[in-house]
Amino acid sequence: MLHKSKNKTENLCNQLLTTNKFQNRVKNCTHIETYSDPETSLSSEDSNIIKILPDLSTLVNDESIELKQRNSELQLELDSAHMEIEKLILEKQELQKEVDKLAAKTKRLLMICSSNSPKK
Repeated sequence: MLHKSKNKTENLCNQLLTTNKFQNRVKNCTHIETYSDPETSLSSEDSNIIKILPDLSTLVNDESIELKQRNSELQLELDSAHMEIEKLILEKQELQKEVDKLAAKTKRLLMICSSNSPKK
């Protein structure tokens, strides 16, 4: 699920960056007619629409910064969880050794008790 969310976010960022680059290209052009390809040239209506679009660079930058911070926070949480798991594994191993020792001791005591008990 995290992978899908990450891809979705990356796609959104790429779309926003592409739109912003396109806006900047249009803003920097003095003559829209300089586009020679009819498929990529802009009509004056398209140009006006693009001029009223908001500048998305700040949105992308802010979102990018927030995502990087969140990523760092999540990485710290993940590292902490891994360390806790390692500690628990070691603790489990120590407890298992103790259980095995006590089981062996109990078995020896049962053998001693059964060999010392009077037979009927």
